[in-house]
Amino acid sequence: MFLCGDLTGADTETIAAQVYLGRWHSSEVAIKCLNPSLFFSGSDGSASKAAMADLMREADLLASLRHPNVVWVYGVVLPKMVRFPSCTVVTEFMSQGSVKQALARKSDVVSGNMHRVVVAMDAAKGMEYLHQKSIVHFDLKSANLLLGYRDRRAVCKVSDFGLSKQKRDTYVSNVTSQRGTLPWIAPEIIKTPHTVTEKVDVYSFGVVLWELWSGREPYEGLNYHALLHQITLTGGGLRPTLPNSPKWEYEPVPEPAPGWCSLMERCWQEVPEKRPSFAEIVRELKVMGQALRPPRMRPRSLVGASVSSSELDARGIPSGRPGMGSPAKVQPSF
Repeated sequence: MFLCGDLTGADTETIAAQVYLGRWHSSEVAIKCLNPSLFFSGSDGSASKAAMADLMREADLLASLRHPNVVWVYGVVLPKMVRFPSCTVVTEFMSQGSVKQALARKSDVVSGNMHRVVVAMDAAKGMEYLHQKSIVHFDLKSANLLLGYRDRRAVCKVSDFGLSKQKRDTYVSNVTSQRGTLPWIAPEIIKTPHTVTEKVDVYSFGVVLWELWSGREPYEGLNYHALLHQITLTGGGLRPTLPNSPKWEYEPVPEPAPGWCSLMERCWQEVPEKRPSFAEIVRELKVMGQALRPPRMRPRSLVGASVSSSELDARGIPSGRPGMGSPAKVQPSF
């Protein structure tokens, strides 16, 4: 077992988790050791019985989730069960890292318009499933969307969801210190943090759509405190500049697919009720994918039609790490 890296917490000087690569039943797994301060507040670092009970219930829930676009949680190791100083989560290992990392290195997995639509639809399907299970992510961003392969085809999965009401409450109460997460935070989390709905995840997804379109980090170079103020302004607040607008400071980037910009802007609407559901998002992305296919490959009965999420293609768990240099194939069943 060896250290893969650290995840930064609410305070950029605080490590929220250390992630290790390990083996379990001959398979590679990710072992995430969480900072105890995320959960436990006792002077000796211990958890109350109520907090432990909450963790146990959520551990059972997370381990029961099964969806091809949600990272599998194999188990949660609680303090004192073994020699770990904190709550430890064991999940499937995603060999290609995060969408954020893929965009930074200009990976083939996110380089073409069809690739972008597939990644976005995978993420939306995973989020649709979590919302059906009444799970709100609260920290959806490109760094928490992980990439792997199945049969040499790229697959995107949602990670770092759930993990207790305590973690959520800690996140909300410390939201003004969330430097690494602030660009994705819905304004209502800052303004009315204890009355938020699942639509906070839809807002965050809109920013992810912008990242996939632009290939850049949102609000680059903007002062943190200015950003905190401007995204919460009444009347819409600040949003990332459209990559095909006159205000864009870089080389213009064409819209990945017809309807992408419209969907993105509806996702980050100021009024949560005006944002689409993930079921709607999946349907719209499916139509975009169909529009990108050559005419001879488009199913006539599906182009422009409303398709339920149950009719969408489902990809399973990655069968293993591809060989070095293996290209990502995109063959979605739009």
